[in-house]
Amino acid sequence: EECDILAIAGTGSLVCSESASRVVKSGGGGVLLGDEGSAAAVGRAALHGQIVTALSLPATDAFWAQVDKVFRSREPDEVLAALYRSGSPAKMLADLAGVVANDAAAEEDYAVFAVAGVVNAIQSEIEAHALRYQKEKLGALRIGLTGGLWKIHPVFFEWLQPFAQEARVRSTKRVIEVEPVEGACRLARRLLS
Repeated sequence: EECDILAIAGTGSLVCSESASRVVKSGGGGVLLGDEGSAAAVGRAALHGQIVTALSLPATDAFWAQVDKVFRSREPDEVLAALYRSGSPAKMLADLAGVVANDAAAEEDYAVFAVAGVVNAIQSEIEAHALRYQKEKLGALRIGLTGGLWKIHPVFFEWLQPFAQEARVRSTKRVIEVEPVEGACRLARRLLS
């Protein structure tokens, strides 16, 4: 009732809405196919820039301390091995999102790059979803945000600007305080009725 499109972003991410009396979703590809706009994507982008590519911007001591805490090492080969051995790699990557968000807010280049890329990805998914499933509501589109990403740091909410370049689209956004699992239960009850 509170929104036309819901962007759920936590460890993973998903965009959904109701269209033609059914729930439609986009995104949600998981750690292998992509949960763009998730906390795991934030961690993946920042970590990739530090241990995979030679095109890296220097990270802060706070970032490396968090890498050490999560992966028990700062050595690239050991970090990669820990990540691939893990039963929950998305959670490990998501555990980096808080420090990356703090660093982005402090305008640290490596973090700005990681957070901006992730915010742009979920923004693009919201826009594509709206154009495919909610085109008739573009005059007054209400976008709801829920999940842990939006609670990590205000930078995610502030940097998300769907349809900012589209004068004909009027969109508003707000964080929905209902936990995603509660919404899923409500939806399941409604579908079973």
